[in-house]
Amino acid sequence: MTDPIADRAFDLLRAHSPLTEDEWCEILVAHGVGNAREMRELIQSFDVPWLGFLPDGRYMALDVLYRDRILTHRLTAVEIDAGLIAADPDLSPMLTGPDSADIEGFGGARTAYDKLDADILDGRELPGYTHRILVFAPSALADLTPGTLIGLQIVDGRARLRVVSEPLAPPSVTVAAIESRVAEEGVTEVDDVCWEAMQADPRLFTRPTLPLSELVTAAGLVRKGNLIAQTGFDFDNMPGIDAAEILQVIDKLTEEQARAVVAFTELTEAVAAAPAEEQPAILAAASLDEFVPMGAERPARSALEELTVRSECDPNALVTVAEHVARHGPRKLAAAAHWLAARAVEVLDRLDEAQHHLDAAVGADPFWVLALADRARYAIDRGEFTQALGLFDRIDGGQRFPIYWLLEEIVTAGPELGRNDRCWCGSGRKYKVCHLGRGEPTLAQRARLLYQRACVHCDQPEWRRVRTKLGLVRSRHWDTGSLHALDDPLVVDITMFEAGGYADYLTRRGHLLTPDDRLITEQWQTVRRSIYETERVHPGRGITLRDLRTDEHHTIASPFASHHLHQGQLYCCRLVPAGEEMIAGGSFEPVNGDQCEGLFALLDDESTEPDQLIEFLSTRFEECPEG
Repeated sequence: MTDPIADRAFDLLRAHSPLTEDEWCEILVAHGVGNAREMRELIQSFDVPWLGFLPDGRYMALDVLYRDRILTHRLTAVEIDAGLIAADPDLSPMLTGPDSADIEGFGGARTAYDKLDADILDGRELPGYTHRILVFAPSALADLTPGTLIGLQIVDGRARLRVVSEPLAPPSVTVAAIESRVAEEGVTEVDDVCWEAMQADPRLFTRPTLPLSELVTAAGLVRKGNLIAQTGFDFDNMPGIDAAEILQVIDKLTEEQARAVVAFTELTEAVAAAPAEEQPAILAAASLDEFVPMGAERPARSALEELTVRSECDPNALVTVAEHVARHGPRKLAAAAHWLAARAVEVLDRLDEAQHHLDAAVGADPFWVLALADRARYAIDRGEFTQALGLFDRIDGGQRFPIYWLLEEIVTAGPELGRNDRCWCGSGRKYKVCHLGRGEPTLAQRARLLYQRACVHCDQPEWRRVRTKLGLVRSRHWDTGSLHALDDPLVVDITMFEAGGYADYLTRRGHLLTPDDRLITEQWQTVRRSIYETERVHPGRGITLRDLRTDEHHTIASPFASHHLHQGQLYCCRLVPAGEEMIAGGSFEPVNGDQCEGLFALLDDESTEPDQLIEFLSTRFEECPEG
């Protein structure tokens, strides 16, 4: 599900890029997309990964700009040994837009930032380098040699790295293009120079050439990090890069959005540091209009990350500031402000108050995605499945949420009755006023819903940090080098159970659950992970397992498992009851017979740490790279 208006608007930008705001607005109106006011609001709130800005402020479509281009980087011995690549300045101009968590080539990589992403870097570093880093599996680059030239291209919307083996294009034209775009005074960002040069000359960077860092040197320029200047510029006495510039890169914000986020976080931190009696004066003195660019989803999420993940600001201060902005700030900020207040009071376990703020956010903007998704969480917890599905349906692409299809299955279930027939439940009321659109989930469906909700809870900032650490343990054993272990089923399941995420979910949100849900949670409290033998496979239907610990037999309805598990094979997993049925949580991890004793010792030892269990269950990837 997509937004046809936004798609049409971006298609027109692709066709006419680059455009000023006025030019883009005029084209949209001329093509009948909407009136001038609507189109200007659309442009100002546009939030797509491929939207970029030239130094003069014009909008451009980065996927069009990157088409058939390639940037290069020369590997060093330090990078090869660490399994890391310094992305700035050589590769950074083409890392804006594609999913930075899904870079293909050499087993896969994701981006990280020195000092900010210690969990991802896992103790590895590039000495003296403090910018964006491409993180691979530790041994992913081991077969390459220092001096190897690698190239970055965008293929089908995805960033892809490869070894450059073809002859290089002569650098003279590119050197001249770079030199002509660096100001006589001050500094210029490499990304801006590169984008402007690409836009002006469609031939540049269509063949591999020298890395940008070497082109800058060849142009007689000087460089520090991602900044370049004319020879003689004193970088040491230059004012440092401010927080807004960092946020622009990390969270893909415009300059205006980044400065709004910085101003908001500074105000919140000032309120947090002040005595209660001084806080009203601080709030009254704040200029709320400067927060307007923060009204879109991306900068609002950035503000939350700044205050809850990258720092540990007092959530009470965030509540105070967000509520003040919601009451007294421009209307465009209402949805973002109420959502921030909701997330802050949720940390304080004031869930009814959080739901009130989410309702206010949705009331201020019925299509504000972050508020809709969070409000749907509350509806699901309370058993209001039709309302939750309706909230997801308002989201452009709402079907991408894993829980969506289960909700649809529940809501649309029910007997084929006329609207005016007596309801099947025996209440005596008409079907249309009783259970029409209010499907009654089975206990198995409730269990699957409960598991999904707990997974969503473990995506909150404090639990995402735990998942990241466990994911790094998992990914160290993947010969593919993929660092997508954050969403690996075993990592998620161990985060929930062995690491305590599920218990935290029940502590903080358990009072919202229905009686049936609470019954399921009580059953799950006694469940332990075990080793199972696959006794029978029922193709297309499920499997029958024997618990090696208890000798109990369980039949699991799972077409997926029936196609992927093999009779006689041993698997470690967690089976949880759902009424009279059993369902599998997480993944089925293959186990060799000679591993059983050691694995049971880990499973039965209360002092076993979650990362130890993941370490044990991940060594198989080294033995069997094909997985």
